[in-house]
Amino acid sequence: ENLAPHGARLVAGLVDGIILLLVVGILLGIAGAVSQFDLALVVAGIVAYFILGWLYYSLGESSKAGGFIGKRMSKIKVVRLDDDRVPGFGTSSVRALLKILFSLTVFLPFVVFLTPRRQGLHDLACGTVVKGTEDEN
Repeated sequence: ENLAPHGARLVAGLVDGIILLLVVGILLGIAGAVSQFDLALVVAGIVAYFILGWLYYSLGESSKAGGFIGKRMSKIKVVRLDDDRVPGFGTSSVRALLKILFSLTVFLPFVVFLTPRRQGLHDLACGTVVKGTEDEN
């Protein structure tokens, strides 16, 4: 079935997460330099994390490649379970938002280790799976 190995998923998640956090950090640094660092800036950072994360993951995972930098480096992509095609922007958006929400918890990201197809809750909810791309031309 060519499911993505846990290691590849972990590397892709770390790379994409670091990219996202760097962008949010830079934006907060700029905002903090021109204003006070206060609760409003923290809230803005959380909102930016959700909005930029949603755009990064949903645009990347609905593209032909099935993911952006982390997934491409790891040679994996998100596909629909029913037909192995890249999900559309709507499905990828729901998946991205659920993924971001679940990442804020301690236990939920580890569900991927308990399911037969290595699906996280966001994959189960959206009918998606992460597969390797190595055998494609």
